[in-house]
Amino acid sequence: MNARIGYLHHVGLVVDDLDQALTLYQRLGFRLQPPAYPVMSLQEGEPPKPLGAANTHVEFPRNFVELMTLLGDDDQPPRHATPVPIQVPPAVRPRVLETIKRTVATVSACRSRFEGLHILVFQTPDAEATGEQLRAEGVRHSGVNTVQRQLDTEDGPRSRTSNVATRATSLAPHGATVQHASSSSMTPG
Repeated sequence: MNARIGYLHHVGLVVDDLDQALTLYQRLGFRLQPPAYPVMSLQEGEPPKPLGAANTHVEFPRNFVELMTLLGDDDQPPRHATPVPIQVPPAVRPRVLETIKRTVATVSACRSRFEGLHILVFQTPDAEATGEQLRAEGVRHSGVNTVQRQLDTEDGPRSRTSNVATRATSLAPHGATVQHASSSSMTPG
């Protein structure tokens, strides 16, 4: 195995109907959290609106399957989905919105070909170093972004923070988005 890759962190399945996917996985015996979706004000003082995608996770001891659906400007989030407010300082709002827009465009281009596996994420000890190494080898990626997700654990709810470097879709086989996630940290949440 490549020294930069520790294990499979997660895979992401992009679907048109997240409610239908949830029903299928529940019938297969998995317990899923209600889906969540980000909301953010596009301009200071405006009400927040859904952005990007709604998702949930099928958890395994070391990794997970992400079920995701894209949210267009006029799309309603899936039933029982929970809004997750994103609050960023006004000075960085344009950069955050551009990153979300670029990510949605990438996943949307993949989804236009078929529903299914479009996200493949590997664990690496240091996403920053791996990102720099990939760049030095001529592999383009979106840079390293910090992402956070809620987990229900035996000790109660926890937030897991990971740094993720996304590889450009055009370079990945079959149009999948390949990512490398660094070691995660857990905090009570």
